[in-house]
Amino acid sequence: MKKKIMISILVILFLLSGCIENENENNDKDHDGVIDNKDEFPDDPNEWKDSDNDGIGDNKDIYDNGNGGIKFTLLSFECDGSVDTDDYGIPDPYFNINIGYLDSQSSNFKTLFFEGTDIFYDTAKLIRPFVKTVDIDDDISIFSIDISVDDFDSGGGDKIDISSNISKKTIRKYVSLSDQPYQKFTFDGRDDGRVDELDGIIEVSIEVVKI
Repeated sequence: MKKKIMISILVILFLLSGCIENENENNDKDHDGVIDNKDEFPDDPNEWKDSDNDGIGDNKDIYDNGNGGIKFTLLSFECDGSVDTDDYGIPDPYFNINIGYLDSQSSNFKTLFFEGTDIFYDTAKLIRPFVKTVDIDDDISIFSIDISVDDFDSGGGDKIDISSNISKKTIRKYVSLSDQPYQKFTFDGRDDGRVDELDGIIEVSIEVVKI
C-alpha cells in the first residue's frame, strides 16, 4: 500500500513539474506577445529581436542589417535666372548644405556634416548629383536638412529662393527615418508668388544605407 502511495506521489510530482516547466516555457514577463525563450529582450516590451546582434533592438535600430549610415543626395536643381546673373549671363549657384541629427542626450540638433560646394560652375542647372554618405550611431533616426543657395558673381551675391515660404529663401526640413528609410523632397521657390528674385527648384533625398 505504501509503495502504491509513493508511486502516486511521484506521478503527481512529475505531472506538476511538467506543468511548471510548460508554464515557464510560455512566460512573457514583458507582455509584448513574444514568449521569453524566444525574446532577445525579455524585460523590454518594445523589443524582442536584434537582427544584426549589435545590442540594439530592431524597433529602435533603424539599421537592422548591420552598421548604418545616412546617404544624402542633391538630385536636381534648376534656377530661373530672372534677376541677377554673372559676367556670362548665367546664375552661378553655390550650395550650403547642413545635415544635422537629434542628440538624445541634449535633445538638441547637432551637425552631422556641413558642405559648401558649387557642384557646378556657371550653369543654372545641376550637371551631376551631389552625394554624401556619413556613418552614424545606430540609435539615431531624426535628422534636419538645412540648405541655402547663393548666386555668386562679380557684381555681388544674391540668395536664390528655394522656399515656398514668402518670408524665407532657405529650407529647413525635419525628417524621421525610423519608419521610412528612404525619403525624397522637392522645394520650389516659385511657390511664394514673388517675381522680383532668383527662384530655384531643388530635389533632395535622404536614406538609410549599410556601410
